Amino acid sequence: MSAAETLATARQVLAAVGYADDAIASGYPVWLGRGNGVAAVEFVAFGRSAPRDMSTALVAVTSDALDRARQVAETIATPYFMVASGNGLDLWVAGGEQPWIPTVGLADVDRLRAWLRPAVALRAKVGLRQLPLFDLPVNFLAAARSRSAEQLAPIVGEALEAATDALVPTNVDAKPGQGKRYRHSRAALLVVGALTTLVIRDRGMVQAAGMEDLIDAVARQHPSSFNWFEKSSRRERAILVELVSQLGSGIDYQSLDPSILSHVYEQALVNEDDRKRLGIHYTPPRLAAQLLNGLPVELVAPENRHVLDPACGSGTLLVAAHDRLRDLQPVGWTEEDRHRDLAVHLQGFDIDPFAVEIARLTLLLHAQPAGNGWRIISEDTLQQPAPSPPPHIIVSNPPWEFSSGGKRSQKADQFMTWSMRTLAPGGLLGILLPGSWMTADSSASVREELLETFEVFEMWRLPEGTFPTSGVSTTAVLARRRGGLSGRGARVVREVDLPGLPEFLTSGIAKVTYVLPGGSGTPLAQDVH
Repeated sequence: MSAAETLATARQVLAAVGYADDAIASGYPVWLGRGNGVAAVEFVAFGRSAPRDMSTALVAVTSDALDRARQVAETIATPYFMVASGNGLDLWVAGGEQPWIPTVGLADVDRLRAWLRPAVALRAKVGLRQLPLFDLPVNFLAAARSRSAEQLAPIVGEALEAATDALVPTNVDAKPGQGKRYRHSRAALLVVGALTTLVIRDRGMVQAAGMEDLIDAVARQHPSSFNWFEKSSRRERAILVELVSQLGSGIDYQSLDPSILSHVYEQALVNEDDRKRLGIHYTPPRLAAQLLNGLPVELVAPENRHVLDPACGSGTLLVAAHDRLRDLQPVGWTEEDRHRDLAVHLQGFDIDPFAVEIARLTLLLHAQPAGNGWRIISEDTLQQPAPSPPPHIIVSNPPWEFSSGGKRSQKADQFMTWSMRTLAPGGLLGILLPGSWMTADSSASVREELLETFEVFEMWRLPEGTFPTSGVSTTAVLARRRGGLSGRGARVVREVDLPGLPEFLTSGIAKVTYVLPGGSGTPLAQDVH
């Protein structure tokens, strides 16, 4: 059998187990990391028609050598991969030391449907179902995201440094206020613009002959992501062209999960002094997804499922909220219907304008093909009045900023107070806080207000290391504001240690789970012992 015939068989097998034509990409480019180039994979099958990136990639089919095929599978986190050769088509499970089914063909389709069909393979990808014969690590997708982010972050960091240096003003054009911090901010904005341009280009969403034409086309097509572009100087536009060339050299962004951009943002674009001073800690995507899964969104009427993140950062919790709401939408809706509904029901604020740009880009790419129009605004939430109508769902990872001048305080207290008073009656709150919030004397009044006005139905005590950039433990509070949905149910407490964290983030199962009485008579501080 020729290689072409073997690949044709692979395509037939994928179609037979349930992959529609729009869920299979031919000649799919996978960036294998710095120094390893881009692999053109013959076929990749996805769990959904969009987005077609590592978050939904399920089966890779290649005629490369086994080591290269395994590298492709690990890079885009496909739980299965097929290796085609003149001897036939071998089906492998990620992590296996030998083929699961050698010389697989159409005769194996009935057997394969139980494992390879899209819905089932997606569950295996995120660790909710064990693969046949071989164990797939529960952090398989997270590890792939982390590897790609670690490869991309230093490249972006180098580009940011070069752009900052290029913005050093001459004696002629120097202006007041254009110091190092200002140049870093402008350079970060240009880097985000370059990344936006390249990801949109590589996903085939726009085409242009030259770099300048490409940037202009992307800016016209996505004005909300380029609202700064019209006011940029000639010098900044020249730097942007150079950044697109630099960041696009030897890299293809098509397969990258948009959540990687949040990781890159924290590693490469946030000034380290600012990150420590403001308590900025990137929310791991699986923790964000688990927090949204823990909120009973189904109990909120569909028209009231307005989700707000008042400290959205680079948008990880908004992406998780997007997916949570999308999964509850009617089956018969078109992609345009889905997007229009989600764009109305998701909103984010953040004081950092560059985090906001990353959040817009992340949602833009995550929600393709109809990804425009997100209401993500750069503003100081604590200085703003509550939005109208009030949201029924608030999720947040507020800044973990501590102040010890005079009276010790936590910035998280201010966000908790704002969120509690902003939520509509019956609204749901899911918030991530430093573990010290549970016992700090300075937070006692906020805890009392929480117990007086909310039913706290679930709490998670998460270990040090939950956030890669923070050495403190984490508490998650899931609560419902009284006045809408009734009931004073018991409070579930989940305690998770560091070895059990990957399983909890995948399945929500904690090694230690216990129930406390509900109602305002059970102080939160008793939960910590």
